[in-house]
Amino acid sequence: MGTALIGLLGIFLGAVLTILRELWVNERKRQKQAEYLAIRISCTLDLFVDGCIAVARDNGIDETEDPRLIGEVCREVQVPEPKLELHSMDVDWKALPPELMYHILAFPNDIASARQLIDRAWKHPACSPPDYDVYFEERQYQYAQLGMTAHTLSERLREDYREPL
Repeated sequence: MGTALIGLLGIFLGAVLTILRELWVNERKRQKQAEYLAIRISCTLDLFVDGCIAVARDNGIDETEDPRLIGEVCREVQVPEPKLELHSMDVDWKALPPELMYHILAFPNDIASARQLIDRAWKHPACSPPDYDVYFEERQYQYAQLGMTAHTLSERLREDYREPL
């Protein structure tokens, strides 16, 4: 009876150790996937931040033009809006904590809302040639806000996954 109990205890202990090992391996794999995802997303967000900075600096004046013509020339967009395509990334989004994943995946909605506000500014009665002040101010403001949000998300990913800042 004693040897049977010891044998049964050995089988039970072996099963528990196997389960614990599998849990540890799965957690380590999930952590590595999350680190990879954090690096990919933070690099993508950093590129978007750079684009937002460029748009926020765009006042519609071509810097190569003769400065004496400013005010006579119609202002035009000099810098295209940056693109952020998170949904096309082939990564395991579930590796991130749900709250952080929500903020990152909802960010394209913020971009769409900002674009709607910019479009409204374009249609505003005070927005008229040659200056288009209302439009450029709104565009600069919205992209400055989007850039700060993207930077905050990127910074949070770096902090949470100990990436270089």
